[in-house]
Amino acid sequence: MTLDRTASLRVALAETDSLFRLGVQRYLQQSTDWQVVIETGDFNQLLELVTEQQAAAGLPDVLVLGFPGVSNADADLLALLRSLKQAFPYLRLLVLAALEDPLLPEIWWLGVEGCCWRSGGETELAEAIWLVASGQTYWATGMKAAALGQAIVPARAGGRRRGPGSPTWMQIDRSLQAIEQKLRSSQLSFLERLVLQGQRRELRASRWITQRLLPGVPSQPVLSASPAEPIAQIQPTASVSGVQLSNLFDRFAAKLRYPLDNQTDTPLEIDILRLDKQRELFYLVLRKFELIVDELRFSQVPPASLAEQQRQVLVDLWQAVLTEFFGKYYCVSLGGESVSVVATLTQQQQRAEDDILSRIPLVPELLGYLLFQQPLQVDNQQFPASSPVAVAQAEAILENLAIQIANAVIQPLLNQFADVEAIKQGYYDRQRLSTRDIERFRNDLSWRYRLDRYVGDPTAIFESQYCLLVLTESGIDRQDIYAPRRQELDTLTGLPLAVTFMLEVRDAVAPRLKTATAFVGSGLVYVLTEVVGRGLGLVGRGIIKGIGNALNERR
Repeated sequence: MTLDRTASLRVALAETDSLFRLGVQRYLQQSTDWQVVIETGDFNQLLELVTEQQAAAGLPDVLVLGFPGVSNADADLLALLRSLKQAFPYLRLLVLAALEDPLLPEIWWLGVEGCCWRSGGETELAEAIWLVASGQTYWATGMKAAALGQAIVPARAGGRRRGPGSPTWMQIDRSLQAIEQKLRSSQLSFLERLVLQGQRRELRASRWITQRLLPGVPSQPVLSASPAEPIAQIQPTASVSGVQLSNLFDRFAAKLRYPLDNQTDTPLEIDILRLDKQRELFYLVLRKFELIVDELRFSQVPPASLAEQQRQVLVDLWQAVLTEFFGKYYCVSLGGESVSVVATLTQQQQRAEDDILSRIPLVPELLGYLLFQQPLQVDNQQFPASSPVAVAQAEAILENLAIQIANAVIQPLLNQFADVEAIKQGYYDRQRLSTRDIERFRNDLSWRYRLDRYVGDPTAIFESQYCLLVLTESGIDRQDIYAPRRQELDTLTGLPLAVTFMLEVRDAVAPRLKTATAFVGSGLVYVLTEVVGRGLGLVGRGIIKGIGNALNERR
């Protein structure tokens, strides 16, 4: 990727060492292409300064943050990084640290875009700032390997290293969680699933033995964060919903470190975006959803009215994300005229509702869980809000909600500005820039909408399940969960209803037809072997005997 070295960059600089900060600031100000908009040595005011800068002139292109290399100070800076990532998910960060810093793994898993030597030269610092500000990542030689080497244990352990004192039972619990995550994938072969199930049985047996032999081991596995985030205990039921939402937000955000490749067999609207734009869109959806949940909490919406609020919540979330993702005043040239992107896309609200928003499942259940700690129903059983099963279910529902909202944001863009060059250069993946590829992608999406409406949805309703899109280690995958949908089944008409009738007829006829086919096949085998086969054998013996008699007469 060629960087635009002529563009002016707005840089924020936070560093406690005044001499070091002054040296970096003077170096940056030597060029007219650099503008230091924030310069501070007080980390306690950094969030406030960034907020003021965002309100005045927008976020800086990059925030350069110096880690002094002192353990207690580094711990405070780590908390600051978490706060920055949550408050400003698309603010790009460049950390100046030392190779031996023990918190490098935490910096990596928080999703920090860049990290370079604190004692590196001016050339390396300039290159790192340009790369991070342009949407890429930059980790200096050795730093990425050090972060990953400290953060990941060997593959057989399946979890993160928490230091030499990490208990054995915690390693087993993390391995069990990793295997459970893999088993949710619909892309596993029969043999792979059998192997994983065998490993799960072995780990459960090992945990049972460990619990009997070692004191202080809990009877149930402790639910930890995903392998890409720090371990965090789930809050008890008495905790406020804001803490639960923060936990889910953090777990989702940590999964964005994984690839976001589409592992399903159907196209998704976000497939056309670059990876950095996909991540930015997901961060934005989560932040806007958190604001909406807070508004519902402050409005004291009763639990009984959450189902009535579902449509308005989804529409408000869609509009807020769409407006901020593209920019309220962003315009493109179309037919020689300047056209407002957001104003045009919001006119497609009804189509986005019909195709995507109205089909997002279990939104009232998720809101009830977050606002009122209501239990969640999993496989026809109620589980308390703080239970690992309910947390995992809420996580899957939230991931599906975020992915579908992201799809709904991109859908009107493909309908209105799919082949506009400014849009393609600013948002699209490099493999989907040609007009032919874009039109093929749009046709695949149109076919998917029809197939889902007339076949996929009726089948899911008839099978009493929802298909959720979730994040896994390999990308976006499907997860089917049970849910009673008899009321929806009774409202089906036309072709969707005919599809359920066809499924019912197949279920009724297929076993009998299989039995009849097996019976006819057995009879046919008997006739061919016992009757026809023996008859052919007798004929063959007669022919051989006749040939033998003829030879004897000639002699």
